[in-house]
Amino acid sequence: LQRRITLSTALPHEVTHTTAKAMSLSQLEPYGAAEGSDCLRFRSIPHYEMQFVCKYLQAYDAGTFQNFEEFTPDFHPDESPNLSARECYDLLVKHYTYTVGSKAKRMAGDRPSFILLDNFVRYLYHQ
Repeated sequence: LQRRITLSTALPHEVTHTTAKAMSLSQLEPYGAAEGSDCLRFRSIPHYEMQFVCKYLQAYDAGTFQNFEEFTPDFHPDESPNLSARECYDLLVKHYTYTVGSKAKRMAGDRPSFILLDNFVRYLYHQ
């Protein structure tokens, strides 16, 4: 007989939750080691994908993509002003749903996982 142990269930784990106050609209990008050092350096850059997705969600809520008229200008998120971290957080939580069993649930009352929100943004950005 052979016994299988799944490593991920054997290790302790902790879920990382985020709040609107902790939401960041920047991300870290590696840009090389300092001269004479083996340590990798990082710089903070704007989280373009998050702004892009949040602006689309905001436009969707405003009905921008319904009832097109002949001369309705095309929507492009780069032409919209940037949203605050609070606005992005509220939009992501509003539009994210997850399934438990056969029931779809909204995350609105829960403290969402940062990883889930980040993956949601990365998925929507490429749609």
